[in-house]
Amino acid sequence: MKAILATLLCYLLVQAQCFAHKGGPFGGGKGQVVTTGIYAAILIPSTCSDCLGSNTLGLFTMTVPETGLASGTAFMFGFGASFTGTIQGAIDPKTLNLYVVFNTEFDITVQQTIDTTVIYAYLANGQLTDNKIVAGRGFSMPRINGIANITFSTSPGGSKYLPGFPEEAQAVPYTVLGFKQA
Repeated sequence: MKAILATLLCYLLVQAQCFAHKGGPFGGGKGQVVTTGIYAAILIPSTCSDCLGSNTLGLFTMTVPETGLASGTAFMFGFGASFTGTIQGAIDPKTLNLYVVFNTEFDITVQQTIDTTVIYAYLANGQLTDNKIVAGRGFSMPRINGIANITFSTSPGGSKYLPGFPEEAQAVPYTVLGFKQA
């Protein structure tokens, strides 16, 4: 009985291989990118060496689930402060375009009188535009390439507490370089 069962099982396994798809499951194959996973990127200022934002740097990590929005943590360093916040985004699996909104903040509390304090909010908010997920070469993971526009703004009168920070809202272009971690 065991011999008959083993023979039937071998026949079934041989037949099942006849229905296998070349290149793996649908959507796979050479040059294909799986968009779900964990990504990390750096934002490098792409302006002149003496312009606003030339001494700043941005970082983010983002988790892209199978369904729903991608989310993560964002950091911006500059003007003697570290801005912390979040990002929300999405990846179009067909075009591999990456859409992200970047929101970070740094607060300074100033005591005006014994009973009065004022909180000055310094913001670095913007979006990643024209970003693309690019397939890695060889065994390397997919990459993120594109640009970001981050606008620096503050509460009225707040620029005097953070030297070099603009009084009026100003946008700074960045180059985005990233990769898929897992």
